[in-house]
Amino acid sequence: MSFSSKFLILSALIVLILAAFSINEYDYSSQIGHGMVINEEQLSQFKYESNGLIVNKVSNTIYINNSSVLLIEQSPGMGKMNSTFEEYFMINGMINPTIIAKDGIRIKLVIVNMDNMEHNLAIINQPPPYPYMIMGGGMMGSSVKFLLYSNYLPPYSGGTNYPALIINFDANQMGTYWYLCTYPGHAQEGMYGKIVID
Repeated sequence: MSFSSKFLILSALIVLILAAFSINEYDYSSQIGHGMVINEEQLSQFKYESNGLIVNKVSNTIYINNSSVLLIEQSPGMGKMNSTFEEYFMINGMINPTIIAKDGIRIKLVIVNMDNMEHNLAIINQPPPYPYMIMGGGMMGSSVKFLLYSNYLPPYSGGTNYPALIINFDANQMGTYWYLCTYPGHAQEGMYGKIVID
C-alpha cells in the first residue's frame, strides 16, 4: 500500500472519529453562538413558525406531534403580580406549560432572553423542588441525567434586539423530564416545567 493511500485512509479515520465525538443527544449545529441576537421581525417569524403546535391554554399544555419550532421566552420575573412564580418561562403565551412531545421528533428550540439577568435552558430527569444551587453540588448526584444543557444567555440590555440561542433538540428518549433554568435560585423560584416524551 502506497504512502498516499495510507494517508488517505488515516485522514478518513480521523474525520470519522471527530464526527463521532461531535454527535450529542442534542445538536448545537444551528446555534449561532453565545452572542446571537434576534430582532423583533425575526421574533415574529419564529412565532409564526410555531403555529404547528397544539396549544391547550385551559390545561397549560403544548402538544408537539411533528417536527416544529418552540419559542421559549425567558421573561422578566413579575413576582406575584402576574404569576405564582418569581422566575418563569413564557412559551406560546403560557407560563411554564407542560410540553408533550412525540418520541422521535426534532424540535427547534428558539430560546430568547427578554430579562435583565442571565438565563439558560436545561432538560433533566430530576423533578422539583429544586435547591438554590442546582449546579456545583446542589443536586448533581449520579441519578441526575441531562438531555440538554445550553449556554447562559447574556441579559437583555434594551432596544429591539434580544440575546438568543437556537438548538435542535431530538426528543428521542421516552420519559418524563423537566426543563429549567440552572442560574442560582431561578428553578427554586419557579423557572421550570414538565416535558413528557412519549
